[in-house]
Amino acid sequence: AISEARKKMSAEDKAKLNPITELIQKQELEYQKTTKVMEELSNILNIPNISNIEAFDNSNINGASAVSAMVSFVDGKPNKKGYRKYRVKTVEGANDAATMYEIVTRRYSKITNYPDLIIMDGGAIQVNSCLKALQDINVNIPVCGLVKDDNHKTNNLLYNDEIIEISKSSNLFKLLTQIQDEVHRFAITYFHNTHSKNLFSSQLDNIKGIGKVKKTQILKLLSEPDFETNLKSLKLNEEQIEEVLKILNK
Repeated sequence: AISEARKKMSAEDKAKLNPITELIQKQELEYQKTTKVMEELSNILNIPNISNIEAFDNSNINGASAVSAMVSFVDGKPNKKGYRKYRVKTVEGANDAATMYEIVTRRYSKITNYPDLIIMDGGAIQVNSCLKALQDINVNIPVCGLVKDDNHKTNNLLYNDEIIEISKSSNLFKLLTQIQDEVHRFAITYFHNTHSKNLFSSQLDNIKGIGKVKKTQILKLLSEPDFETNLKSLKLNEEQIEEVLKILNK
């Protein structure tokens, strides 16, 4: 009956109907990828009304320039205003568990608007370290881990010491993969920026005549758009400016 009615519609009416149909289809697809996925995650973990998720990952090279990063997803979408970056302050060397303990403690001892779920990029070590940190500051938030396979790809969900397998073709698996990839990307980017700055800073020590004060001034200029012009305002000689630019452009 509907198809017969459509046949009798004028071309103009059909043209008006198509954008509406497309909009409905787009909204349905969006619902399947966001709200419906969050409902599915809530059911699987038996946690009511999951909406706000915060995920963590660490990055370092043998403990050097160690950083951690957190991304926020609200209703299945990245909430970039909620992203946070952390320099590791208390941990010596590469110690993922201790790093997670420090960062989780710092994060949740300062806020009161907690997420519905914390996701750790990792397995039991990271999850248990997070749970211990939360316990020590008397904060109760569910924590799960995203376990990777031998190819370092998202594989399973770890929650309450149980491995939960999720269909790799499902929208939920795609969302979890997106979260894991995003927090890893954010952590790696922050690590590279931090490591490059630390390396640059240490190499400045080798330039004759550049002391602690000048070094601090040079490092502050790194975020400025016209670094070379601003460098000249620090009253460095031509040889010093040349050496600084040589290090920067390595």
